[in-house]
Amino acid sequence: MSALTRLVPLGLKLSLPAYRQGWLRRHTVLTRHIAEVAANLRFGETDGTPWIEEPNGQRFHGFWTEGKDADLFRILAPAMPKNLAAPWFRIARDYVTRYRFPHMWPDLRPDGARDELGGFHGQHKDSYEDLLPETRQALLAAFRPGPCDVVLDGGCYVGFGAVRMAREAPEGKVYAVEADARCHALLCRNLSALPAGNALPIHAGLWRESGRMALGTGIAQANSLIADMVSLDDGAEINVTTVDRILEDNGVDRLDMLSLTINGAEVEALAGARRALEHHRPRIRLAGWYRRNGERIADTARNVLEEADYWVYTSAHGDVLALPREHAAIHHADRISHG
Repeated sequence: MSALTRLVPLGLKLSLPAYRQGWLRRHTVLTRHIAEVAANLRFGETDGTPWIEEPNGQRFHGFWTEGKDADLFRILAPAMPKNLAAPWFRIARDYVTRYRFPHMWPDLRPDGARDELGGFHGQHKDSYEDLLPETRQALLAAFRPGPCDVVLDGGCYVGFGAVRMAREAPEGKVYAVEADARCHALLCRNLSALPAGNALPIHAGLWRESGRMALGTGIAQANSLIADMVSLDDGAEINVTTVDRILEDNGVDRLDMLSLTINGAEVEALAGARRALEHHRPRIRLAGWYRRNGERIADTARNVLEEADYWVYTSAHGDVLALPREHAAIHHADRISHG
């Protein structure tokens, strides 16, 4: 979008059929999935907090639609289901992009061309087409959750993905780590409804050591421990901890998956997970598209993980999938190559 286009009032843009049609096309997959799920969801609010409810009674609490999300709803309104009012658009989108397609499960990429996946997370847009078909299938299969998996989800927002993973691992455990106080409060509400109680919310930032740090805060999940990483206001100090400390404090004797989506602090979190990488050997997915000191976090993280004897795939977009070499060797080691 050009600087000139950004200066045009939204109302005027919406009067242009080509503008609206372009946005509708770019969000084809999102609007289709929202229409599919909305038919089976109830929408309501409790104490000023919006929620959606599945037929089985599971409620998901989230944020009201505001700002850019409100503008997006106005554009996509013709394709929205009739039972979805504008205030619940954000939570419906989060349900699709975080519960139906959790970031920790790359095999659940929504079907559609990349230019039709507007509104989805960057990790959803990677198709791994640069890998051989056998390698791609083996890699994605390795990340499918198992019924006994123990998962640490760093940067879990309000927990929609953690709920999905907990349901997929009824005999396992999900440690859901969120730094922002507003998101953590909603996370606790969402996890408390799980019948198995196999998910634990943790209010902290992930770092290379324990202590106190300032968390830059923005809208909802736009928060970071890294100064100048994103456009944020100065926030309050929060507790920071390490992956290893969380495992030790909770008596965790296995870790099957580590997911890190923490807006630029992924490398520091890996530094605080040395014992986990050495002894537990989890499969790892992290968001690596931010740049620090001119280098992609994906590339920095790759170096760290290779030193820990991991096989690492980095996508063109910056998604990182890593498997212990002893695990990767089972899956067509002769055909696996770096992305």
